Amino acid sequence: MHRLALSARLDGLREAMNQAASIQPQVILLFAAPAIWQERAAISEACEPYKNIHLLGCSTAGEISTAGASDGTCSILAMRLERGEVKVAAAQLGSADASRAAGKSIGEALKESRLRGVFALTPGLQVDGSAFASGVAGVVGDKVTVAGGLAGDGLNFKSTVTMLNGMIFPNLAVAFGVYGETVSMTSRLRSGWKPFGLARRVTKSAGNVLRELDGKPPLELYRKYLGGAAAHMPASGLMYPFSLLREDGTETGLVRGVLQVSAADGSVILSGDVPQGSLVRLMYADPDLLVDGAASAAKEAVNGHKGPSAALIVSCAGRRLAMGDDANSEVSAALKNAGDSACAGFYAYGEIAPVMGPSRADVQSQSIAVTHIAEDAP
Repeated sequence: MHRLALSARLDGLREAMNQAASIQPQVILLFAAPAIWQERAAISEACEPYKNIHLLGCSTAGEISTAGASDGTCSILAMRLERGEVKVAAAQLGSADASRAAGKSIGEALKESRLRGVFALTPGLQVDGSAFASGVAGVVGDKVTVAGGLAGDGLNFKSTVTMLNGMIFPNLAVAFGVYGETVSMTSRLRSGWKPFGLARRVTKSAGNVLRELDGKPPLELYRKYLGGAAAHMPASGLMYPFSLLREDGTETGLVRGVLQVSAADGSVILSGDVPQGSLVRLMYADPDLLVDGAASAAKEAVNGHKGPSAALIVSCAGRRLAMGDDANSEVSAALKNAGDSACAGFYAYGEIAPVMGPSRADVQSQSIAVTHIAEDAP
């Protein structure tokens, strides 16, 4: 397996793409700051020479590379499997209601017996991450790892983009699949947030739209805890995601973060489904657990693999906000435990990974997911 990870500013993007292409990769991933995607001519110029390479990417809420966490940069990963294959698929995703259908479409396009894993990038706002992930997983089956992330827009929550072969889209989900008997893809996810306060009943919801908690608009709850900072929702709401609970009050392991709010009716749009009738509690961050979680996610994803490999690190924008100046601590913990992997990634509006067991793909918030791609030695 040949792989190369790079970090660059916009003025160095063309040269970085040249370096990435030097290993004759099957796929190049580009995670870049929102402002960089506005320079469409520069993106097109950097990507245009490589029409024989699959090029995928998305906007971010921060970039992750071997240099740590950064803003205003590009994090790049190029990869070539010696005996495996890479295929790409895409589907329109113009609204959250189209999420499951988009996931199914990508799953159908990539499904075959040698498929080992799917890594997908979706728009970050008009999406139901749970429906999309289950749409892909429902088609490709339990033995195929489904991972990825929701594109970001810093802490602005206004618009996100994805990229396919040098073309930039506001409403396209893109994905690549890896194939081959010698190829493996493993993804592991950890949180590090703690629930607090009372358990509350979801009395009205539809998909990922939360309309009422105990008969009241959820925005009222956020205003209670955030005070004046509630005016900066949804960004300020990243500090207080929801934990989904079982009926006995124990945690399911599912976490939902806020993507958008409606001042008109007090509803909030979450990164994934929150079933009507379920129980939820607010959560807060424990910095030590965030770092420990990053280390565990990387270590478990690599699972002792020796030799060249690639690792895609997708962390939540809310984790970076919670960590502040210590954000590099969790990135360093993940890198340290990623084995001999070329590493790249980004801060997302949601992480797609197996949740509640190795075969259930879902979206998670305020978590970090590490996806490890490897090939057995000849």
